Amino acid sequence: MSTDEQIPQRRFDRVDRGKNASQIFNKLPPQDLDAERGLLGSILLVNDVIDEVADIVRPDFFYLDSHQKIFASILRLNDAGVRGIDAVTLSNDLEKRRDAENRSQLEEIGGDDYLISILNSVPHAAHAKYYAGIIRDKYIQRSLIYACTEILQESYDDSRETPEILQQAEHKIFEILQNQENTEKMQLKDILLDAFDRINDRLEREGEVSGLTTGFNDLDSKTNGFQPTELIILAARPSMGKTAFVVNIAEAVASHAHAGVVIFSLEQSKLELAERLLCIRAKIDGHKLRKGDLTDEEREKLVEASAQLSELPLYIDDQPARTMAQVGAICRRLKRRHGIGLIIIDYLQLIEPEDKRAPREQQIAL
Repeated sequence: MSTDEQIPQRRFDRVDRGKNASQIFNKLPPQDLDAERGLLGSILLVNDVIDEVADIVRPDFFYLDSHQKIFASILRLNDAGVRGIDAVTLSNDLEKRRDAENRSQLEEIGGDDYLISILNSVPHAAHAKYYAGIIRDKYIQRSLIYACTEILQESYDDSRETPEILQQAEHKIFEILQNQENTEKMQLKDILLDAFDRINDRLEREGEVSGLTTGFNDLDSKTNGFQPTELIILAARPSMGKTAFVVNIAEAVASHAHAGVVIFSLEQSKLELAERLLCIRAKIDGHKLRKGDLTDEEREKLVEASAQLSELPLYIDDQPARTMAQVGAICRRLKRRHGIGLIIIDYLQLIEPEDKRAPREQQIAL
């Protein structure tokens, strides 16, 4: 970095309470201007790296506003099919874009001289992806600082409910986790490799259920078990045994597939579901249990069933008026801690929408 180049003094002054927070953030955010210039210079040297690095960084990942404008211009020209993106074509594109005061973006970034200095900042383009990785990592660090600053502000706000603050905090962090992932495989040849891995796994386990076993042999033979990423909707008229059916499946998955299961019961209480599970495991008539008409042998079976069920990775949430955001947050937390393999919502129509004006499919989307 040249001695005369000044890093913008962006300071995190959004937290106006808590002296410790102000002291912590009274410093420059994470950034690497050499990596930013290195990536831009690499692109100007070899345009072929554009598509590779575009999967790793976006214009807003750059710290300097001028670098954001330059990279956005590069992407525009590339999308337009321009061949030979260099200092000249960039200069022309940036010159055309003007603000309300008729000041061009070319002038804002420092003119043609700055574009030439970027081009001369790297001898070759071999490290383009490495530079892009650094830029992405610094952006993630800045995003964490911004998110934590907002969490601090909300935590000092006495008008906010604590559960709401916790939910928002988790959402902010999860959003950063999602954004740090690179673009998933898109080319068919890469997808086919994954497909053959799955096919080979099935061939090696011929005759076995590859997914989560439901405890119903006929269902397993038709579906090969419940598979990852599947959305399965159980539909029937009222009082046809939908809840009993899914509780049986939950018990089977937790027992035999050794996968964690979470049940969101927005209609029946967790105690009611616990009694259903006890009856399933102990093979006792639920009607007799509700009447309290049990033999000594059946009582012993209940005690034994309770001990067995206590060892299963099975979780029940019966809080009413859950929103989809809350359901998603709980599932992510359980997945991290306990490896949840199956999520059951009984039933979907009772989920409280975040925005009642949104289309129904968006209201219930995780």
